[in-house]
Amino acid sequence: MPWLNRLLRSESPKLARPGRTAVGLVLQRTRWSERLRIQRDGYVLPFFASSNMALTYWAVPGRIDATEDIVKRLLGASDVFVDVGANVGTVTAVAALAVGPTGRVVAIEPHPSTFRNLERTVAVNGFTNVVCRQVACGAAAGSVLFSDERRKDDNNRVQTGAPSDRGRGPATVHVPSVPLGDVLRDLAVTRVDLLKVDVEGFELDVLRGMGPTLELVGLIHVEAIEHNLNGFGATVDSLVVFLTDHGFQCFGVADDPANLVAARPERLPALHASCGERIRPLDPGTRGDP
Repeated sequence: MPWLNRLLRSESPKLARPGRTAVGLVLQRTRWSERLRIQRDGYVLPFFASSNMALTYWAVPGRIDATEDIVKRLLGASDVFVDVGANVGTVTAVAALAVGPTGRVVAIEPHPSTFRNLERTVAVNGFTNVVCRQVACGAAAGSVLFSDERRKDDNNRVQTGAPSDRGRGPATVHVPSVPLGDVLRDLAVTRVDLLKVDVEGFELDVLRGMGPTLELVGLIHVEAIEHNLNGFGATVDSLVVFLTDHGFQCFGVADDPANLVAARPERLPALHASCGERIRPLDPGTRGDP
């Protein structure tokens, strides 16, 4: 069973509950999981048959996700949150609760079936402050080839044709590509209190595609994994340099080394008040692959 061998070689939190994980996999493969909902902190997550995130939360129900926790800390009532790479909507749900009915959440997910799951998460929780868009955000408009891995749906990403992509299997889908700046302008977004970008190495392209709308952003939570960024000709250093050049100060997250936080000077007091014990200043050359 290749899928079991891959799981056992991984560092997945699901390994903490192997029996429950096995039951969850059976439920997903028979699609009985679609009848179930997983209770999270303030929201429910449908147990999607094609979702690795849902399986993780089924296996370890009390798991506190670092990204969800930081997003909850950084957002307040009436804030505007943009979630690029929303997957099935776990962070989107946390943000929708944090900003409340007077706030606004924009959730962006390129993969067609994952996007349908995202919409379902929003619907079953009754969130009226969330708008969803099914696009890939990059530097230019058009379309991109996107991987179509169903078992590890949270690893799907833009395909470059590079050798590192060739082992991901033949399954791919074409998805529309729209610069994030265009998406925000179309939605008449005039400020972004927190932007989260988690797109498997395509993060710098997303930020470059914002153009002048990057000036609307106060805080950024961005995935920064060296080998993922390398697949798109970027590095963690180049990501930090880009953000620094655009007026942000970057911080590493002590208990979440796969991500960094960037803040404009006026947002630093709030950042330190909410996450001060977990962050450290980050300059180019100080960050390696986690």
